[in-house]
Amino acid sequence: MPRIIAIDYGTKRIGLAVGDAALRIAMPWDVLDARNDPAADAQTVWDHLRRSGDPVETLVVGLPLNMDGTEGPQAQLVRTFGQALAELSSRPVEYVDERLSSFHAEQKFRPPGKSRNQKSRKPNRPLDAVAAAVILDAYFRQE
Repeated sequence: MPRIIAIDYGTKRIGLAVGDAALRIAMPWDVLDARNDPAADAQTVWDHLRRSGDPVETLVVGLPLNMDGTEGPQAQLVRTFGQALAELSSRPVEYVDERLSSFHAEQKFRPPGKSRNQKSRKPNRPLDAVAAAVILDAYFRQE
């Protein structure tokens, strides 16, 4: 069954989530290391998706807009990544406003009793995949 893949693109890590359009379910999937090079990172993501074996129908990329809705330098970097991924994959790439997706992911993922200010000593790699799932949930809601 073709999948919809959501991507939370960052310069250090790339969060991936997988979803089913019919069921409208988004699940955190994986986190990849980024190289801070949109073209190389697009190749890394596409190679990872091809190795997984299941067909990909649509790619959804979180677009980090400013709080006033404008696009800044990070949004342009994400668009460059998305264009490279579209060329490599020959799949449609759709963009979803990801403002506050990391915050919402942190809210879902944080253990009970921990405040946002209590930082873990270990980087929370799965949080990037949860952020991608939040992006995919937003995509399903806007359809």
